[in-house]
Amino acid sequence: LGGREFLEHTRARGRRSQLVHDLMTLPLLDAPSSRDRTLHASGTSDVFTAPLGGRGFEDGGALVVVKRSKITCARDIERFEREASLLASLAHDCVVRPLGLIRSPPTYALVLPLHARGSLFRALHNSGAGLSLRSRASLVADACAAVAHLHERGVVHRDVKPDNYLLREDGAAVLTDFNAAERSDAVSGAITLHARPTGGFFKQYVVGTLPYMAPELITRGGASGAALDFEACDMYSLGITANEVLARAVPYSDALTETAQLHTILEARYNHDALVVAITSQQLRPALPPLEPSAEAPPPQLVALVQKLWSQGAAERPAAAEAAAAAAGALAAIDGQAAPPPQLPPRAEVAAATAFLDEAAAGPGGEGGEGGEGGE
Repeated sequence: LGGREFLEHTRARGRRSQLVHDLMTLPLLDAPSSRDRTLHASGTSDVFTAPLGGRGFEDGGALVVVKRSKITCARDIERFEREASLLASLAHDCVVRPLGLIRSPPTYALVLPLHARGSLFRALHNSGAGLSLRSRASLVADACAAVAHLHERGVVHRDVKPDNYLLREDGAAVLTDFNAAERSDAVSGAITLHARPTGGFFKQYVVGTLPYMAPELITRGGASGAALDFEACDMYSLGITANEVLARAVPYSDALTETAQLHTILEARYNHDALVVAITSQQLRPALPPLEPSAEAPPPQLVALVQKLWSQGAAERPAAAEAAAAAAGALAAIDGQAAPPPQLPPRAEVAAATAFLDEAAAGPGGEGGEGGEGGE
């Protein structure tokens, strides 16, 4: 293959030769074409769209997403190989499936499907999509199922959040961005805090995104010498994510802290350090969705699941398989109580509610969907 190796992850065996031919038409990715568009750039990789130039595409090639690693040392290659190996070990409807792998030094890249509807975060907060309770419950069920599959295969994600779930055309939520993922038996929790956890500390040493990070990961970080349970950390992140989907509110966006100054109580937004203290010491959590009886109020079992998932103690959180079963049961309960019965399957309802995002992505300045990488 001219120095390139490809890992093909499609069930359509008959398309193997066509897929390899199409991938071979990708440039070495050093000079993006006019059709290429950067979706995300970080210190470790560039993520952008690129056309497959294979035969049968009248428009010059179907768009895919290329995640090109930035290689500066041997550890960068190890990181790339680790992510590729983890993805190759997974096979689930709600986990991203790579189309190919490019090893052509100095280019190391994953070829991923394009999800033009973008991230779950975008659908919740930036699009105006009218997602019904049933649609949101379906997305929560997908999010739980993806994490359950990872843990079943001995993989921890370590950055579960709505930005890292993408919406597929059929309405499924697909977990992506495995840059921080590790084998459960290989990851270490030995992070020593020599001072209070400042913003700079998080950027340099701690994997994750603060509002979604488990309290024990923020504070102890293994300072006592005990390894952290990163599966339990994933479950906490999943709980914050599930509540964000149900409540349709960014975590802690409405949280206020009270400060006494000159005998006056002043209310203000939490800054980084204050939020760390509130989450870890005061057990602050995002606001739950409205619980008053209504057509849009989540069922009690789904709210109870969220509260279990974000429990302060890691041992109190349910395992991923249990959470996935509970979320699927809640979705079934919503369907069973609907009157009249729903006309569309849950995912089809999500797909119908978000179809306009495809058109928005195609327009000038549209997001286009992260296509597998929601925000490293």
